[in-house]
Amino acid sequence: MRIPGLVFIFCLIAPVLAESQTFWYQNGEAPNYNDYILNNADAHTAIKPWYNNQFTGAPIKFKRRETLGMLGKKELLGVDTLLVYEPGKTYTLLLQERGKCSVTPVYSALAGVNQRGTTLQEFMLGAQFQGQLNHKFGYNLNVAAGSAVFPTHQDSIAKQARVLPGWGDRVYRSGDGKLNWQHISGSVTWQPSKVFYLSAGRDKHFWGEGHRSLFISDVSAPMTYLKQTTSIWKLQYTSLFTALKDYSVSPDFKGGFRNKWAAMHYISFNPTRWLNLSVFESVIWQGTDNNRFRGFDPNYLNPLVFYRPVEYSLGSSDNVFLGFAAKLRINRNNVLYGQILLDEFYLKEIRAKAGWWANKYGIQIGFKSYNVFFVENLHMQGEFNMIRPFTYSHGSVQQSYSHAGLPIAHPSGSNFAEVVGILAYDNKGFHVQGKLVVNVGGRDTSGLNYGNNVLLSYTTRELEYGNELFQGLTTATIYAETRLSYTIPKFRWVRFELTAAARREANDHYAKNQVFVIGGLHIPLWNSSRDF
Repeated sequence: MRIPGLVFIFCLIAPVLAESQTFWYQNGEAPNYNDYILNNADAHTAIKPWYNNQFTGAPIKFKRRETLGMLGKKELLGVDTLLVYEPGKTYTLLLQERGKCSVTPVYSALAGVNQRGTTLQEFMLGAQFQGQLNHKFGYNLNVAAGSAVFPTHQDSIAKQARVLPGWGDRVYRSGDGKLNWQHISGSVTWQPSKVFYLSAGRDKHFWGEGHRSLFISDVSAPMTYLKQTTSIWKLQYTSLFTALKDYSVSPDFKGGFRNKWAAMHYISFNPTRWLNLSVFESVIWQGTDNNRFRGFDPNYLNPLVFYRPVEYSLGSSDNVFLGFAAKLRINRNNVLYGQILLDEFYLKEIRAKAGWWANKYGIQIGFKSYNVFFVENLHMQGEFNMIRPFTYSHGSVQQSYSHAGLPIAHPSGSNFAEVVGILAYDNKGFHVQGKLVVNVGGRDTSGLNYGNNVLLSYTTRELEYGNELFQGLTTATIYAETRLSYTIPKFRWVRFELTAAARREANDHYAKNQVFVIGGLHIPLWNSSRDF
């Protein structure tokens, strides 16, 4: 494995240069202090990654003045934060930048073992370069390379999808069985005014308040994109245009990829401090195939219309989705959230209860509780996700809701129900987290399509009617994990981590049990969870 000399040199000098963090990849990780503060701010928090400039001056209202003593001056989004008291017991969030450029190391030096005695390891080295100029221009560059022997379920996904779980990059298996990969991503941003934000690059995205997202998540590879965000009054409007890759016809990675495109809108509305209502829509269309050339379609650039009418006007059969989201702040320590994703929805067929295959939708319901049992920095999260069979799939495989061999939304694809529970505690650099995930789904088996794999064409479905949740090979997966980490407060680039996990996957044909422990030095680039 080759690691560019420049990256290695920057990793060595990073402790000297690391000063501030402009981009913050808060996504499906456990609820924490950042999450707590921003969920009490008069801010739009669903679109991630977050940028420091998004929240400067956002008011935070509490009922009691003594709350200021608990919050005070702490770190938020990687920079010093001041919560300034104002009349009416409102606090204003001010992000104090310590530097305009930063170089932060990202690395893994992990080793462990599973129940069979197989040695697990993950070695990754890279750097994250960030900077900004006058709070108007910013940049973010991530470079990394790594080699690993993963737990069985991650290794199986890498072998089947030929991409690395959690990273989404192409993976190459060496002669000794290790998985090798290289990574580069980044973006540039421009904020000419307080109401407008523009970014472009190749990076990951996560839209939602939950541990998972039914809209777009960090499951798949970084995508080439152009994104604009406009914030006026109590509204925030985001448009995302992306170039995606279809790997379904490429048996190797020497070529043969097919292009696909996506356009997404997200409208977020805060009618009050305690309520957020949002609307999501997206469309995916294929680029070049064997029959024709079709590049980026300018008809989808119109930011003021829904995509379904545009699709009909073009006479196309592009893959269109509509979604709704809500967040309810019960009080400063408790938040309810949810998402509804509609792929195809025909009310007459829903009422008929005949199991029509094209009733494709997903539902998410969740809650977050901060400072549980009045223990500061003890946070809890619970979430339920359900996605009907064939959701996200399309008649043309090239137009499935996927990118680079993995789903864009939930890692389980469709045809499943899932419950997630997380309990996390932070104190003076220590982080302890317990997680339990229970997933029951119907797997495609014996070459038959029961609606689990979003990469399969729905024209190969087995049934027109009589489709039910969990159809196919009903499989239950239970994943339990305990993670302990310690970050040296004055040296944030040094973090020790130890993870112990157990996973069971069982159905009528087999039962796979897996237990592993892995630990070492670990500073991830973004969420790299194993809970699927």
